[in-house]
Amino acid sequence: LSLLRQAYRDEFHLDQFAWLLERIEPDTGKMKLILEQIDRGINVVSTSSLGRVFDAIAALLGLGSRNHFDAQLPMALESLAQPGVDDFYRFDLSRTGDGPLQLSLHRLITGVVGDLRSGREPSLISAKFHNTLAEALLTLARVARESTRLETVALSGGVFCNRFLTHRLIRHLRQEGFTILWNREVPSNDGGIALGQAAIAARVVGQTAD
Repeated sequence: LSLLRQAYRDEFHLDQFAWLLERIEPDTGKMKLILEQIDRGINVVSTSSLGRVFDAIAALLGLGSRNHFDAQLPMALESLAQPGVDDFYRFDLSRTGDGPLQLSLHRLITGVVGDLRSGREPSLISAKFHNTLAEALLTLARVARESTRLETVALSGGVFCNRFLTHRLIRHLRQEGFTILWNREVPSNDGGIALGQAAIAARVVGQTAD
């Protein structure tokens, strides 16, 4: 609901998207309440997690309405992606003041909804979604290189457990002349964070003992 509200702004009305949302949440009253919370900023928090976008796209494609285990929907979305597809959705990059360059998902979301409305295959939509993220991250790397002259890109975080996205992005980055670092022996998701926390704790304990 939040992504749809951001993408369509004042043109978003629940009744016009019932065909899309009712299989995710059939309780219209509940959806109205959540939308009111979003609009008023009540009991909601902002997130920059790309994983939540995977959750939302998977839900829109009818792959489920909740994760029963960690990354269930993102994994289902990856497994669905049709190979051999190079198309991607349009996207925008934006910056507010001196803040970091950010990826705007508005045109991606409207593109996905448009394809669903047109009856496009979910496997095609999944591939285009993954390809869009790869193109956007590649563009961000290009922009960063122009301003910093850095040629090395580090890929880490839970989203890079996704082989479809990671392999495509690595291939494109190499074609652009970047040096790429990515996780091989340590997990790129929360397992890597846990290992880092354990390493820091061991160091702190060792210093205390000294």
